[in-house]
Amino acid sequence: MLLSLTTQHRPSPRSAAQLPLLSRLSAFGFATVPNPEPSAPKITNPVSIRALAIMSLLAVFKDVIPGYRIRELTAAEEAEKVREEVRRLRDGEAGLVRAYAGYLKMLEREIKGRWLATARRARRRS
Repeated sequence: MLLSLTTQHRPSPRSAAQLPLLSRLSAFGFATVPNPEPSAPKITNPVSIRALAIMSLLAVFKDVIPGYRIRELTAAEEAEKVREEVRRLRDGEAGLVRAYAGYLKMLEREIKGRWLATARRARRRS
């Protein structure tokens, strides 16, 4: 579900349920994915699939992140008892931050990998 840039995103208890979708989509951005069979080798993602996954995640985060303000909870706020709905909302927010951090790490690895590949090719030519 993509949100319009003009619409302010209001978190709901359903937001936490949508986080597994981000995790599954981000798995396609990695070079390899674990195989369901423990004894089998990892599955390689084609570059085209990885690029589409990275661009799809970019579209999701571009829509969600600007209108979604998340601040770190204080120790007192973390310790206090809250309703189930608030707890789920906080868990969803924490999951969104984890998904975004993972996305940024994936981008960093991709950029470093391409930079290294370009540098190796340049060394071979000279």
